[in-house]
Amino acid sequence: MSSRLRLRARLRARRSRATALVVGAGVFSALAMLFVWQQTSVDRLIVRLARERDRHHELETEVNSLSLEATRLSTFALVEERATRELALTRPAPEQIVNLEFEGSEPPGEHFALRPLVAEANARPRKGETLP
Repeated sequence: MSSRLRLRARLRARRSRATALVVGAGVFSALAMLFVWQQTSVDRLIVRLARERDRHHELETEVNSLSLEATRLSTFALVEERATRELALTRPAPEQIVNLEFEGSEPPGEHFALRPLVAEANARPRKGETLP
C-alpha cells in the first residue's frame, strides 16, 4: 500500500505542478496581451495627436488668412467704394448731416467707435440750422 500512496502523492505533485504551469502560462499570456494592447493604444494616440496638430496648424493658417482678408475688406476706401457701387449709396449733403450730442460726455472724437455705447443721445441740427 505504501507504493500506492507514493504513487498518489507523485500524481498529486505532478498535477499541482501542471496546474501551476497552466496558471503561470495563462498569467503570462494575459500580461503579454495587455502589453501589446497598451502599445497599440499608444501608437493610435500618437497618430491621432499628429493629425490634430496638423489640423491645428491648418486652422491657425486659415484664421490668419481670414484676419488679413477682414482687415483688407474693412479699409475705409474699400467700404466706401463698395457702398457706392453695390448699394448705390452717396455721400450726404452738408444740410443732411446731423450731429449727435451725448449728455455727460465730450464730443465724439477720432476713435468714437471704440468708446462704450451711450444709452441716450439727442439729435440736434447744427447751430443756426433747423430740421426739415
